[in-house]
Amino acid sequence: MLQLRDCSFYFGSDRIWENLSFTINPGEVYSIVGKNGCGKSSLLKILTKEYDLANGSIVFTRPISIGYLPQETSTEGLYQTVDQFLFRTFPALYHVREQLKQDSSAATLWYKYEELGGFQLEEEIDQYTKRLSFSPDWLQLSLEALSGGERRFVHLFRLLLQKYDLLLLDEPTNDLDLARIQFLELEIQHQKAKGNAFLIVSHDRIFMDRVTDKILRFHHQSADVVHGNYSFLTEQEAQERLQTKREIEVIEKTIAKRKKDVQNKTNWAKQSRKKNKIMRARIGKKSWGKDWGQAKLESKKSSAIQKWKEEIDRLQQAKPVLETICSIKFPAYKVANRRVISLEDAEITLGSKCLFRDTNFSLHTKDRVVLIGANGTGKTTLIRTCLGMIPIQTDKISIHQTVSVFYIPQQVRDLFSGDTLLSHFPGFLEIETIRNYLSANGIPGERHFDPPSKFSPGELMKAAFIKAVLLQSEFLYMDEPTNHIDIPTIEMLESALHYFPGGYLIATHDRYIIQQLGQTIYMIEDTHLQKIK
Repeated sequence: MLQLRDCSFYFGSDRIWENLSFTINPGEVYSIVGKNGCGKSSLLKILTKEYDLANGSIVFTRPISIGYLPQETSTEGLYQTVDQFLFRTFPALYHVREQLKQDSSAATLWYKYEELGGFQLEEEIDQYTKRLSFSPDWLQLSLEALSGGERRFVHLFRLLLQKYDLLLLDEPTNDLDLARIQFLELEIQHQKAKGNAFLIVSHDRIFMDRVTDKILRFHHQSADVVHGNYSFLTEQEAQERLQTKREIEVIEKTIAKRKKDVQNKTNWAKQSRKKNKIMRARIGKKSWGKDWGQAKLESKKSSAIQKWKEEIDRLQQAKPVLETICSIKFPAYKVANRRVISLEDAEITLGSKCLFRDTNFSLHTKDRVVLIGANGTGKTTLIRTCLGMIPIQTDKISIHQTVSVFYIPQQVRDLFSGDTLLSHFPGFLEIETIRNYLSANGIPGERHFDPPSKFSPGELMKAAFIKAVLLQSEFLYMDEPTNHIDIPTIEMLESALHYFPGGYLIATHDRYIIQQLGQTIYMIEDTHLQKIK
């Protein structure tokens, strides 16, 4: 289908990656992984001709159609209904359809509508709607009225309807609920069987396990191809790490031995010269034959020392680097088990829409809760209600004001309003302490005075968590915390939450997070909050 040959990409004067070569065949699904900023999204933009390569070439074995879902959902079609948005993708068909609304008796129009695939498209949309258990009237909703996840799904849905030869998806599961993610998994498998290919940037580990044939792994300003899914990649990386450790051990032993050899020979040479000097002083004259022999021997020793030193330098350069498995470092403190909030027979509405009825719910500072539910069911609304940001009847809610809580919103960037990263931290915290913890967590001192716009979502997530623990927060509210951050940062966050001394409520669709962090799981369904674990 297409080949990339020895490709390099620069962002301005900065080299992002080089020597990238791989082939995409019909029916293959590639997942792209790597740290934020390594050039994953840039590769997709190169294939859409938004960015240019510095070197190398892209060779198409045949003409192909390419579709693209960017990481940030477009505002296109915001004031259209879902139905209009989907049909406008096919302009000729949409035009005939609009004419039929004016004159439904025109046989030629119906014939043309059928010829352009109108009935087939209607049937396909209807089948998708039933598979997702959507009500038929969802097609008449405006995109503006939809939640962020619902709107993103409509954009994705439109791309899937067009059956591109190659579909480029940048974090397609961001904001999607579990039903829509599972729908996407099945649709990818369905289109893959028909020869369509996918190139997907993702941090959803279970999603990648279910759809991926090959992993394109970006690291060290290049990339390699791993034949397998994400679980296969983690096993391979564990083996690679073990092999690297062994190589380092062998090299370090050799270096230690050579250093000892150098030291021994150097000491021998010093002792030998000292001994000869004493002997010459005793006999009172030079022994040229002995001096010549001694000089020859010392020359050989000196040559051996030089060779060993050169060998040590070569081994030092050849020694592989073992990447550090990072964790978020934070000060230890104790949290007593206290009630955070309680709701009794509460009804929660947003505008004219009732999201929750007869809600009974309480949280304590030692609770570790995951909140799940379909897009638009009110997960964010529930969190904001618990924080007192959405008013309800005061006799239905009890928020314990003495408990220190911290909120990380769905868009972590919204948490940072200051001119610099450092200015976001409250003034009563010691500047030196803040800077020490930022630096210890991979945000170097020279960047502390940069504006938040210069930081990746993963870096801002680390900074937000550091702020929470420096404030000795007892309970965390987190709304889709894994959106827009890379897998290493997600794993750091998982580890940090494991050791966090307090409790948390996390709204998420990430199945791995649900499995690992959800000691208690609540689900929102049909205006009711149900405890399912």
